[in-house]
Amino acid sequence: MGILTTFARLLFELKNALNKLENTVSKYQEPESRKAEEKFPTEFEAVVGLPVDVTDNYGAENRERPNKQAGKKRLVLEFVAVGAAIFLSVSTFCTLEVVNGQLWKPKERTAISKGSFKNSSDHG
Repeated sequence: MGILTTFARLLFELKNALNKLENTVSKYQEPESRKAEEKFPTEFEAVVGLPVDVTDNYGAENRERPNKQAGKKRLVLEFVAVGAAIFLSVSTFCTLEVVNGQLWKPKERTAISKGSFKNSSDHG
């Protein structure tokens, strides 16, 4: 049993020595890891941009390119304009027909009254 007790005591001392070594190493490594974290932040913002000439060229192409919304608006506006033109032409035609009919009525009345005047003068 003496050997087992000695062996157990050696293992216990080895465990204590390893714990002390671990504490010593962690004391020296801890400030180093903090310094490394301070030097190299884990989050950073990277701004990536194109050269000025490329950006200007892209902007000019977008200004020259027709806008899809503008094309749809233009199409709707053209249909409205054509509809308005058709409505105005039909209303103008109807107005002219009414005016033309009103022009002929006095002539017919005049002809009727002249005819009745001639008929009355023939009897008298």
